[in-house]
Amino acid sequence: MNIIKSIFGIARHLPVLSHYVRYYDNLKISCADQTAKLAEYKYECGLFPPGHYHSPLPDFYLIERKAADIFLDPSPALIDIQLDMDGQLDLLRAFAELKESYDPPNDRDKSYRYWYNNDFFSYLDACVLAKMLLYFKPRRLIEVGSGYSSAVIQDINERHMDWSLRLTMIEPHPNRVNDLFRTDDFLRADLIQTPVESVVQTLWQELGENDILFIDSSHVSKIASDVNHIIFQVLPALKPGVIIHFHDIFYPFEYPKEWILGGVAWNESYILRAFLQNNDAYQIIFFNDYLKRFHREILHTALPISARDTEPDQAMINAPGNSIWIRKLR
Repeated sequence: MNIIKSIFGIARHLPVLSHYVRYYDNLKISCADQTAKLAEYKYECGLFPPGHYHSPLPDFYLIERKAADIFLDPSPALIDIQLDMDGQLDLLRAFAELKESYDPPNDRDKSYRYWYNNDFFSYLDACVLAKMLLYFKPRRLIEVGSGYSSAVIQDINERHMDWSLRLTMIEPHPNRVNDLFRTDDFLRADLIQTPVESVVQTLWQELGENDILFIDSSHVSKIASDVNHIIFQVLPALKPGVIIHFHDIFYPFEYPKEWILGGVAWNESYILRAFLQNNDAYQIIFFNDYLKRFHREILHTALPISARDTEPDQAMINAPGNSIWIRKLR
């Protein structure tokens, strides 16, 4: 090794060889620089590029080419998942027969915290949440995420439940709910400004029969993610009888073509579908998008506001009703 260094040292001073030595030195510097950039890239983007078979991110060009084969019209039945169509329709009819109603404005109005014409939690989703509260009358509700759904909850809590519902919101970034809530609303609700993974496990034990765990997560399953924590830690900690909500779940547990081709690569739907397969400890009690697909007329008759839902687009604006509600049985 010392001999090689000596040779290079001599070569630097020889006009014939000095050019090649400088080229070699620059090559070493460039190689070191590229190695450092590769290490940085691996941490920022992962070792494998999107579309690689080792990457969780899909090849969007491939999906676009094969869209006709991927996004097929679904069957009203799924292998190994009990959709309980009769039970869903019975609950829908019960909602329609409720004497109490919730009629927020289409646009922002000081008389309500919530309004329908928003880009995050509109028409059918909000209507079904209100019906769930009016029908099951939970005493305790924990939200993972917050925003327009929180506004619905506080409207119902004030107008129909005499503030008997205790609300806890787990929300590290409460900008939206801060805008929607009134000054004294936080005196009647708890706000935990930490990720759900940091919340003590004993909190979930506070939920009992007909109480609600309302989940609107990052929608991404990955190492140390909120979705993994919810599926692996939170759901097992719940008591039987608790009602659980997940948002942005479309039937048949697939995201809209428009969202995927717009660059969305969420995977919570797939995790939830796998969780529910052959799982008789949980029951689907209401699946908004399922009812829209296969019982649209009945849905529109029972809940007329559902007819105002729009179709999904790549901008993810005015997303249609896409809540799923399940109950833990044991």
